[in-house]
Amino acid sequence: MEKKSTSPSGLTGRQLVASIFIACGIMLLGRNLGFIPNDLFRIVVSWPMLLIVLGAYSILRRQMFTGLILFVVGLCFIMPRLGWLPWMPVNASAVLWPVVLVCLGIFFFYRPNHRKDWKTRGEQTFGNKQTSSADGFVRSDNVFGGVKQVVLDEVFKGATIRNTFGGTVLDLRRTNISEGETYIEVECNFGGIEIYVPLDWRVDLQANAFLGGCEDKRIPGVNIDQSRSLVVMGNVSFGGVEIKG
Repeated sequence: MEKKSTSPSGLTGRQLVASIFIACGIMLLGRNLGFIPNDLFRIVVSWPMLLIVLGAYSILRRQMFTGLILFVVGLCFIMPRLGWLPWMPVNASAVLWPVVLVCLGIFFFYRPNHRKDWKTRGEQTFGNKQTSSADGFVRSDNVFGGVKQVVLDEVFKGATIRNTFGGTVLDLRRTNISEGETYIEVECNFGGIEIYVPLDWRVDLQANAFLGGCEDKRIPGVNIDQSRSLVVMGNVSFGGVEIKG
């Protein structure tokens, strides 16, 4: 990787939160002044609409699995309010939640199994995932499971980590990085990513966090090597990325 990636939507998590607050404020002002009907306000400013917005935003960021779940759940709960399902009451949770759970179960049951038993050097894995390591570059795709990757290559060249409803651990304490910047691109949703690095490494956290966080929890080192740095970029939603020593 040579440069920082951007979201296809062109909107960061912070900008999305700001836009939601601004839109809610405008809708509230319009309702209070009588320009917006109360029924429309209750539909637009509601938790199902929030799920739809978050789902659409995740899909634009190519987080298809998480985005589709959020979008479909929000759509199912907002359709009765729009009168699209006249046979279903507005308070339809007694019917919709079981249907959503059944659909998710069918999805996972018939979903193609891409699991592979990788036997690359230094790799330890568990759970439901895809992960591989080649020439110092790590690729990990973890959904509803756990992955632990110990890099033993002489030089670590970067990583792409996608974690959804699970936990991923990347251990870099037995390797080195070249001078300049080495990139780790993360997509973390409803889960956590732990990255273990030596205390003297410089770590630059550039990931966009939406209802999540990125934190360097290492004890400050005495001498930080400024000639090389590890750059963590990407997107974090409803989860966290932690740097540990």
